[in-house]
Amino acid sequence: MSLRTLAHLNVDTQKLSSDKMMLRGFNEKGQRALGSVTLSLLMGDLRIEAKFHIIDSEASFKALLGMP
Repeated sequence: MSLRTLAHLNVDTQKLSSDKMMLRGFNEKGQRALGSVTLSLLMGDLRIEAKFHIIDSEASFKALLGMP
């Protein structure tokens, strides 16, 4: 999830954990995450907790769910 999207959700960056995972894109360039945050998601009647790694970069997506 981008830092911009996190700001739109009104989540304080102070809530980011200290883990700074290296993320790789389709172009094989890496970027270190600023940290991660766990958010509650509601999809229909299903409520789950999902961990998002936050990057300071523009992206064509708001958030990615799951791993390939």
